[in-house]
Amino acid sequence: MKWSLYALFAVMPLTQVTVGGHVLLLEIVLLGVVFAMLMSGENSGAVKRILFLDVVIIVYAVFNLVSVGAGGDDWYVSMRYYRWNVLAPVIIYFVLRKAHITPQVMKYGLLFLTPGMLVQAAMFIHYYITYGVRPEGVEGVMYSTITLSAIFAVGTWVLLFLRTHVSGKTKYVIVMSSCAVLFAALIISFTRMAIISFVIFTPVAHRLWMNMGLRRYASYAFMIFIGAFVAVIMASSVAFEDVYIEDEKEVQTSIERVYNIDLYIKDLTGRLAFWGRMAKIAMDNPVLGTGGAGYSVGTRGGTAFHLGSVHNVLISSLIVGGVPGLVIFMLLIWGTYKCLNSIPNDTELVTSLGKILWCSYTMLILIAITNDVTGARILHMFFLMGLIANLSLLEPGENDDVDENKREHKEEKPARVLYARR
Repeated sequence: MKWSLYALFAVMPLTQVTVGGHVLLLEIVLLGVVFAMLMSGENSGAVKRILFLDVVIIVYAVFNLVSVGAGGDDWYVSMRYYRWNVLAPVIIYFVLRKAHITPQVMKYGLLFLTPGMLVQAAMFIHYYITYGVRPEGVEGVMYSTITLSAIFAVGTWVLLFLRTHVSGKTKYVIVMSSCAVLFAALIISFTRMAIISFVIFTPVAHRLWMNMGLRRYASYAFMIFIGAFVAVIMASSVAFEDVYIEDEKEVQTSIERVYNIDLYIKDLTGRLAFWGRMAKIAMDNPVLGTGGAGYSVGTRGGTAFHLGSVHNVLISSLIVGGVPGLVIFMLLIWGTYKCLNSIPNDTELVTSLGKILWCSYTMLILIAITNDVTGARILHMFFLMGLIANLSLLEPGENDDVDENKREHKEEKPARVLYARR
């Protein structure tokens, strides 16, 4: 069972890989993990209690299914959206919740993430050295640069915080060399939110994580920030209704006809105006939203429209699921921070794991509210949520950061000594 989980960890950086063009490699591995769990009896009692986050995720899955059914005029697009953006992430979360993941298993699992991340980083750096530009959706690098930057940042945090838990000088050198490669790829990506998050969170994580009270206040402040951000966007639908922005191809393009992020990425007013206008359009379907079909089909102002252009997960949630969809997504964030606030600091390993998960999840949310969380990023988001929920439920005896094999060896050693004295 443990090795099937490691396989899931290993393919998480490669979630863009498909088999036959329609089935994600991750989905095949996920089915294998579910089968292994059904065949194994060791995890039958792993769910110790129901978390607030568990309930919200169930509501999220059910509500999105209702929304797809009510608003979807293109069933193929709607169900594909539901499968990749709702069903697969939710299954990942509950697989990790059901599995009995000790701190040691989680440590090795996170280390299993890094080979795939290094492959992505090597391809990314090679392309940059060869052509002198960042790869943007080219063959061989399937992720967007934003998703790649998030992967590089997570991998760097994993190796940086777990370096002291790797025994042996050779292994330590390998870990730090890999860390340097991932960090170099992160800088080359030049994704502002990922780099800013890394620079700020790495030193802040130690101080914040060691003080549980400060950690709790930080989560309150973050949720207040998100709520205020939504209010500003809604106000922008009125304040910037007549805003015009300049485009290289067409000067004085009306915001009504702007559905390409490149047109307003350098203009904060233009971006707020665009988000506000999209929020106003979303209020045409405030109860159930447009469902999955509105995710990638439809026209607005004579321009083909898809939610990838919104570049804001809050507005995407509002369009797809209406006001309830937005509220549910915000509750997902709050439920995750409730779990993060419950993770103890009683051992060095658990503390290191907590720092990695806090940094990674917070960075991913910040990217989501400025660049969306579609595709691979929502799979990574629910993957982190599953690990966070699991770690928040550790019993005191499970927090021992001594390797299980070493612990068994230590327990057997006195018996061997006594036998030798006889």
